[in-house]
Amino acid sequence: MTNITILFSLFFLSLPSLATSYFPKNYTDSKSRLKRAINDLKSQYENKLESFQLKVPSRIDDDLSIDGLYLDCSNNSPKPSKLLLLTSGVHGPESYVGAGAQHWYIKNALKKKCTQGLSVLIFHAINPYGFKYGRRFNEDNIDLNRNFPTKPNLYESENEAYHDLEFILNPKKPVGPLALRSASLFTQLMKELIGGLSVSNIRQASVGGQYDYPEGIYYGGDRPAAQTSLLTPLLKRYLNRHDQVLHFDFHTGLGEEGVLHLITGPTIGTYGNQLLSKVFRKYKPHFFDITHPTDPGFYEVGGDFVDFVPQLKENNKILGLTVEYGTVGLGLFPQLKTLTRLVNENQGHHHGYKSKRIEKRVKRRLKELFHPTTKSWQNKIQETNSFLLTTILNDFLKI
Repeated sequence: MTNITILFSLFFLSLPSLATSYFPKNYTDSKSRLKRAINDLKSQYENKLESFQLKVPSRIDDDLSIDGLYLDCSNNSPKPSKLLLLTSGVHGPESYVGAGAQHWYIKNALKKKCTQGLSVLIFHAINPYGFKYGRRFNEDNIDLNRNFPTKPNLYESENEAYHDLEFILNPKKPVGPLALRSASLFTQLMKELIGGLSVSNIRQASVGGQYDYPEGIYYGGDRPAAQTSLLTPLLKRYLNRHDQVLHFDFHTGLGEEGVLHLITGPTIGTYGNQLLSKVFRKYKPHFFDITHPTDPGFYEVGGDFVDFVPQLKENNKILGLTVEYGTVGLGLFPQLKTLTRLVNENQGHHHGYKSKRIEKRVKRRLKELFHPTTKSWQNKIQETNSFLLTTILNDFLKI
């Protein structure tokens, strides 16, 4: 038995019983928890704590906001200061795991003490509309992780493969019972493969982001969404108060069930590589896999939040990681299952459903895809989050 395996076993045996109540019931519950926690922290830390509520414009709901806090734990330390950035809810149904991690860290770390030298910045529910109403996309049908301005002319990007498959990926009729079957989508895509379209074309079409069909899945918009203008000033302010930054952006869905994939950006620089080597790689694969966007089963996109954040820091000492917990697997059929549920929900949102029963089923299946209700999955994810936010952060502080 290796030392890491022993550490793995001892760590989880030492954890208290983790109740799935750490996961919020819904957006309103999660937002209320955070507000209560901020009020408690204010009495504890006084002028070290800053909180904020960024109202997100909406045509249907006046109670949507990105809420968060900044806790300064530098304490005039002679060492270069470090910042932990925790973000959640870029995709609505994926918000539960990220919000749960944020709540856990506040309760089990911040409410006990301010770790000297490690300040904390938290943004909760970056897509509050999607969290509240159960949509991956925002109120304007924009996938925020295809929308952040990571490169010039992002919104003029062409996805030729999407053009070829738009009639499959964006059906313009009410959702009926046949559409719920992955086999139906598989049959349509097989016809395209036989006709000469490649598997890589289908992958690029379905997840690569597109900027021409506002009612289609993975639409990246034609300009920065409100979140960019709301988040950018605060990110610049707090990121540049600190020498080194570690950013965890929480997601679910992609990957083998229950496995944590720490997905790097396409280019992470010298500092990011050093941090991966000194802090993360010794725990691979016992606690997580370190994944590059070009690894089999994964993909590289434009407009990604984790790629956008480093552009706001004046030096390059930042490592951003997508914390992705798998739910269904990486094979062809799990990916078709994911695509079918996204297509069904988007189709129903724009064109309706043939019955209330079908609508309920579509929405329930989409939520289950990104936030499985099985206790074993939820406990495993929370245990891994706990390791990420204790042992990994302790190692980050030591370098």
